[in-house]
Amino acid sequence: MENLHVDLLVVGEALAEIGLTVNDFLPAGLVVKVMERFDLREYSTHCVDLLLLSSRDQAQSIDYIDQCRALRPECAIAVVLSNPIADALWFLRPGVYALLNGEKSLTEFMLVKETVARQRLHVDHSIAQPLAVRQIKRLLLPFECLSSREFDVFCMLADGCSLQQIAEFLQISRKTVSNCQTQIKIKLGLETKPDMRQFAKTHGLISDKQV
Repeated sequence: MENLHVDLLVVGEALAEIGLTVNDFLPAGLVVKVMERFDLREYSTHCVDLLLLSSRDQAQSIDYIDQCRALRPECAIAVVLSNPIADALWFLRPGVYALLNGEKSLTEFMLVKETVARQRLHVDHSIAQPLAVRQIKRLLLPFECLSSREFDVFCMLADGCSLQQIAEFLQISRKTVSNCQTQIKIKLGLETKPDMRQFAKTHGLISDKQV
């Protein structure tokens, strides 16, 4: 069976999350297909230019990405982030070409599609700017007292990640994460996880929506 060409393959509600519908693409003449759930067998019958996923089920979305990359590494993948900063840490990985947050006009989305078609990374400003701020803040007071690993752990704790999630993401033991948490509390004079979240908010590392 000959593979069918699809300009945009959408899984679940990802398209609705950026405020677009399949009908919006009709004037542009694009072939858009929506899967309620990702099906690798069905995916294998298509030549897909861009796969659009949602991060709402993080583990499942990452599993989809791994499957897609194993089958067709040339397919570009975009992810709509439900928790822009925390999710970005997980999806800024090989195979994800675009990180999106919020509604897009058709023109804006087409620009994203053109960018990833050239194998260039697109990150929405609302995601890129806070991530850039974190890289600057880690060098300044009061965070200069933290090691690079402790700062990463601090940010992930403030984002609401569990010790196990942090351990898996940083590829370290849960005990090491726990030790980092203890050092963070001592160095920053904090006692609880809510204290960390408020401290991170006060210093511009997370937004009001995340607290």
